[in-house]
Amino acid sequence: MSYEDDRTRAGLFGDLAGKAKEAMGELLGSDELAEDGRDQQERVEDDDAALRAEQAED
Repeated sequence: MSYEDDRTRAGLFGDLAGKAKEAMGELLGSDELAEDGRDQQERVEDDDAALRAEQAED
């Protein structure tokens, strides 16, 4: 298993966790939790974009 596979798998779980946080925050009326979930999803997207850029350089 490669480093990229690990990062991709971590990104998938991070994205799912972020979506769960966002949904729970909206369900519970917690703007802070919902925002934390959106932030987590954004970090995963940024990491994925960086990984794609690294791979494009190779």
